[in-house]
Amino acid sequence: MKCSFSSSHPILAISALFFLLINNSLAQDSTGFLHNFNLNSNQLSTLPMRDLPQFYHGLFAGTIVQDYRGEQQLHVQGSRFDEIDYSFENINIRSIFSGQPLFVPIYEGLASLFIQNSPDAASSSASALVSQKMLPGGDELRLAFLSSNDNFTTDYEKKFDTYSYGHKRNLFLASGSLKENSITFSTAIENEQYGDHYRRFWPGFNYQIPEGDNIYSHLDASIFEAGEIVVSPGNIPNASSDRWAAQSIISAKTAAGNFDFVHLFHWQKKQINTTPIESMFNSARIPENRTKNNAISLHWQNNIFWEIDANVQIDRIKAFSTTYDPVHKDNFLAYYDSAATAEKGIVWEESNTSRYAYVDENTQYYYDPGQARLFYFPFDQPGHVIFPNYNKREENTFNLRAHFTRDFGSHKIAVGTKINTHRMHYFQVLNSPHLNINVNRFDLDLDRYEVENDAGWESIKEYFNVYGYTFGGKKSDGENGFEGPKKSREFTLYLSDQIEYQRHTFNAGLQYVNYNNGEKIFSFPDNPSYPPWKYDAFPDQGFGIKKSPSNQYFLPRFAWHYMISEKSALNISWGKYAQQPRFQDVYLSYIRRFLNAPWYSGHDFSGGGATPIESNNMNITYMRQFSTQLSAKAGFYYRKSDNLLQCKRIEVSPLSSYWDYTVLANDGESIAKGLTLELNFRNRHWMIWGNYTLSNVNGPNSYPLTNMSAEHYYEPDFYPLPGDKNFDYNQTHRINLLASLTSPGSGNFILRNWKLHSLFRYNSGHDIDMYDGNAVHTISTGAILADGNSRGREYYLGHITTPANYLMDLQIDRGLSILGFQTTVFMRFQNLFNRKNVLHVYRRSGSAENDTFFKTESFRSSYWGSYSPETIQLHELINNGQRQHYASVEGGDLFGHPREIHFGFKVGFRKRSNPN
Repeated sequence: MKCSFSSSHPILAISALFFLLINNSLAQDSTGFLHNFNLNSNQLSTLPMRDLPQFYHGLFAGTIVQDYRGEQQLHVQGSRFDEIDYSFENINIRSIFSGQPLFVPIYEGLASLFIQNSPDAASSSASALVSQKMLPGGDELRLAFLSSNDNFTTDYEKKFDTYSYGHKRNLFLASGSLKENSITFSTAIENEQYGDHYRRFWPGFNYQIPEGDNIYSHLDASIFEAGEIVVSPGNIPNASSDRWAAQSIISAKTAAGNFDFVHLFHWQKKQINTTPIESMFNSARIPENRTKNNAISLHWQNNIFWEIDANVQIDRIKAFSTTYDPVHKDNFLAYYDSAATAEKGIVWEESNTSRYAYVDENTQYYYDPGQARLFYFPFDQPGHVIFPNYNKREENTFNLRAHFTRDFGSHKIAVGTKINTHRMHYFQVLNSPHLNINVNRFDLDLDRYEVENDAGWESIKEYFNVYGYTFGGKKSDGENGFEGPKKSREFTLYLSDQIEYQRHTFNAGLQYVNYNNGEKIFSFPDNPSYPPWKYDAFPDQGFGIKKSPSNQYFLPRFAWHYMISEKSALNISWGKYAQQPRFQDVYLSYIRRFLNAPWYSGHDFSGGGATPIESNNMNITYMRQFSTQLSAKAGFYYRKSDNLLQCKRIEVSPLSSYWDYTVLANDGESIAKGLTLELNFRNRHWMIWGNYTLSNVNGPNSYPLTNMSAEHYYEPDFYPLPGDKNFDYNQTHRINLLASLTSPGSGNFILRNWKLHSLFRYNSGHDIDMYDGNAVHTISTGAILADGNSRGREYYLGHITTPANYLMDLQIDRGLSILGFQTTVFMRFQNLFNRKNVLHVYRRSGSAENDTFFKTESFRSSYWGSYSPETIQLHELINNGQRQHYASVEGGDLFGHPREIHFGFKVGFRKRSNPN
């Protein structure tokens, strides 16, 4: 681990400024103290940012939030993102499929948000737990309404050097009590909309199409009849989103015990327009993603007998998500009916007649059906079917937990059990431009939803990854030869003892966990038999495969808390943890698993036999209270993870590599270590909450597919990879600093009741490996250059760190009392200085500005001279200027969000429910 500082470093200057402010405030006031390092309700409601949950979680020491292929991923103390559990009022809201939380909390309705870096035996088997608690009801009736937007300008026009992204947010909060406080309630409802949810740096351009022979492939000339391509700046079109969320808790005190009923709801509709230039003439066909998640939970607490406190909890969660064609919805096979398709505005004969387009009688260029070419760059024809891996999935979860505690003198014994069962239905249309060709060739007159176990499916089954559905998208439990849903389970027993002895508190625990992911795997993976069914016949589910075995673990935990003095304490904890990887990397239909076997050389990288990730965590923390206002914490952590998923080539025959195939296997490992410093200060006018992290995480492979080239190709020595190295999500230095300044509530009307909230975030950039190589495969992905990971990993060039990121958010509040209502008006700036933070770089150039496609030194460089000046110009505009090469191949963006300006108000009302 390497650390260095410079006296001219801007972070030191900012830190010094805040410490001066602290010292000045200490001299002024000595009342009030918050001795905690979580985010409480006041801090959450005044955070000058509104974003995805991962960015809130990333405010804690020891955490990293990093974009990976368009997905924001949280890493806690060097973990992979899917090693983390998420809890909302003790409900486990982690999706077993994606590894991400299923619900977006309404942060103004939370009492606290915190992360357990070393959960005890009763909390979780995962090595980190993100916990969220709602604001409880009370003896006051509280109502509040909040509304905000950024609509200070129109689309594609900027004011104050800032664009509007069509953001609107409305929020309602209510809490109170009934029946003399025996029943309390708290609820929050939120609606959030974006006209452009991507919010990217988007310069736009005007390109004049030169006259002459500029069309290299089949083209609907009417697209370009205006003679130019216009990409407006500032906003990405056809990128709207609409989200509703609700969270409620009702608590009742009865003679039979205390009951809590919790309900969570999440609904979202979002347009998926990752390559807006490619689809700019086909806006009616932009795919949509819809999500609808519901969770209900019943908690019961009571002292039953022998002074035993009992807590029983039952949860039911249903999560549904789909990405579909907005014309045919999820009826993907409707294209077999050419007449019905034509009624939707899609004329097969015009846009999908051939797989080839002819430049002359001796030359033919491959192109995807329905696409047009201008200087090799593809554009969707109007009405063309866009295939972004259409899918739908339904995830059903049932959780049962029983927890019992009893005090025996200085001992507090806890024992409990948890049973979690999951049922996963999944339907995926694999991204292939030829699917609609085969669907169109169907000669069956039967309803596509009702055709089952019929030879009519054989021409298209290779384009689907389906379990728990038929090929027509109808839900199936496994009847008529179709594969049923995947069923997984977790069973946990735990025992812990908390011992109080003078200044010492010891907590020792043991967890027993039994996992079964419910997947089917090859009976003999090193020598899978050739199946007795033909390629054009329906496979037998039972041949050559077996159920994945269960995995069981004994996970000890130990923690020691020592009160050194009344103002200082030491914590030491160690534990062993296990967590299932996300099942998106594990589950595969048995058809796809057979097609991926050596006789078909498939390309589905799946870990059907994957076992849980194991980790050993150690944390040492020293806490110090300097005054009634100021406290600090310093910590060290060490973490070793095993059984991380990564690519592995299965060698079937020692005589030939021809039959080899690639899977995801538990061959990876990592070591993470770090130092953390945390600060918490509060007086009447100032609140400061911040942390600094110095860390390192390394191992052979950052992600499951990092070593894909080395393992997948038949000549692995041609794709050499280094050994252990810093992971791509390693960020050596990180700082988070939240500060609030409040003016007096009395005195001059103009000066009173002002609040200033600032949030400063810094990271030193992340590590990345550099590679060279041409890796030019096809132009069908929306750019001239298309490769597996922004640059084919043929020749290792070395290791670099991306540029540092600085982000400042600011919010200004003014409180008013109008007709008895507490009113606040505010203005919020996210990325105040409009800094163009670099999130990623191209793996060959090391730059986010240029992919160096036309500057390669690889063996195909002799071909570059054949490209015309127009080709190079269009490439620079689209692929470097608008970053479409990166978006189409890698996913996500190279830069963070630009500045956003939001205006809003909040109106609140309070009244005691029971004045007496």
